[in-house]
Amino acid sequence: MGRKKIQIARIEDERTRQVTFTKRKFGLMKKAYELSVLCDCEVALIVFNGNNRLHQYASTDMDRLLLRYTDYSSPHESRTNKDIMEYLTRKSGTSADAPPDQEDSQPSPTQQQPQQPRQQPPRQSIRLQSLSSSSAAASSQQGLQLPQILQLQQPQQQQQQQQQQQLDQQYPVVDFLTQLKSEGTENEGVIVSGPL
Repeated sequence: MGRKKIQIARIEDERTRQVTFTKRKFGLMKKAYELSVLCDCEVALIVFNGNNRLHQYASTDMDRLLLRYTDYSSPHESRTNKDIMEYLTRKSGTSADAPPDQEDSQPSPTQQQPQQPRQQPPRQSIRLQSLSSSSAAASSQQGLQLPQILQLQQPQQQQQQQQQQQLDQQYPVVDFLTQLKSEGTENEGVIVSGPL
């Protein structure tokens, strides 16, 4: 007797959704650990849940992995929910357990060339912007919880640099990874809430 397949859609019951999140989050972190050990690779996993709690896993130092990530111009492979859904739809007649990499026998141009770091990485800042109290109050009346916005900003043109300067004046830049390290919360779940 095999396991019952569940429909992949949002779970409406809050308690069931939280239990499922906890179990699947641990399963995802376990798979990330196994991938890092078996394949001798570095893995970073960042998850924000519906309550705006940050959960992270890193096989090595998270700061170092994020710096490496920002130094690369484009990823070797990048997938979204839409990509996975299209893959599962195409493969619905065959085994959905086969990895997506085996669908083509010819490697793509990005697979043929090794990934090269950028010559000069652009100036980047990781910014947490809190929502205004009025929009937060309006969202709580509607039963919605709007998370804080995490933006990776990469100004490349003069206009974007001017916008960045205006934002820097309006909102202070917070290096939250440094702040978390100073608080001693390197590898544990961290609750991020309220205006900074």
